[in-house]
Amino acid sequence: ALRRRRGEYLDGLIRRLERVRPLPVTGALLDGSDVSEAVCRAAGNADLVVMATRDRGPWARYWWGSVTAAVGRRARCPVLLVRGRDDAPDLGAA
Repeated sequence: ALRRRRGEYLDGLIRRLERVRPLPVTGALLDGSDVSEAVCRAAGNADLVVMATRDRGPWARYWWGSVTAAVGRRARCPVLLVRGRDDAPDLGAA
């Protein structure tokens, strides 16, 4: 049920993005214990990877590591980081 809800959220986000900008967008729900590897594998030949970041402090990054940093090092394309938010972003903003 949780995976289905996450898939529905992702599908809705992709529809919202496509209504605002006519760009091809592909979403993927990923599985695996190495998240950064799963992201890089799913990115394949993508032009850009967009990731939300939790903006943890230096101690948390040291303790748990940083998926964002690992993807930034390993991805074959640019990685755009967006600060995570609790509210829905305004996709029509400049």
